[in-house]
Amino acid sequence: MFEKIPSKTRGPEKIQTPEILKCIESFETLLGNPQLKENIEKAAYSAVVSDDLSGRIPALIMSEIMKKVYAEKEENLKTFFIAPLKTNFPTRNQKKIANADAAKIKRELGDDERKVLVVTECICAGYNVEKILNSFDNSNLQADIAALRVYLHSALDKIADLLKRYESNIFIGEKGEFLHDAYSLTGLTRADDAVGMRKRDPNISPEYVRQVRKDVKLAADILYNKFFKES
Repeated sequence: MFEKIPSKTRGPEKIQTPEILKCIESFETLLGNPQLKENIEKAAYSAVVSDDLSGRIPALIMSEIMKKVYAEKEENLKTFFIAPLKTNFPTRNQKKIANADAAKIKRELGDDERKVLVVTECICAGYNVEKILNSFDNSNLQADIAALRVYLHSALDKIADLLKRYESNIFIGEKGEFLHDAYSLTGLTRADDAVGMRKRDPNISPEYVRQVRKDVKLAADILYNKFFKES
């Protein structure tokens, strides 16, 4: 699947993956939110949580940015990946897995009472965000949500409802359609839609995945330099 992509330049950095460039554009709006930027600068989050699978690349970019900020303050940041669920109406088994993921994160964070930041690529209808916040609430784990974009207009009503029900902030980059290639960027695919397991995608070449990982770090450098280096 991997092919040489003409480099696109942002300042001195060169990124070869078009989807990563699209992520940068959304991140520029997202990190332009004063409250989210301030929270990151104050090291208000104990961890970044990836809403797999499409949220993995945005979460890795966010994690790289925040680690740079946190290093200046000698603060630690953890990164977690939670199981992807396809359906808008989770089954009992899916809810069990979501609760188990949240409980594991809570255990690994120990006495750290700071919020976690859940990063997702796109809020389509809002049901997956609701699932995440509900499972985290069951483990007494407070979370904010950072989404690169929101797709369906109906999601705005769902977001308004969630803000009333949970002590969470939901930060949105822009309104727009989700990235169709967001899954392929990870080199992973769902092993089982029913339980959200992941497996390597045999159709994605290792070379492509390595390029994406390189571009993730370049994107993080660009965004850190723009929003935090001189703060």
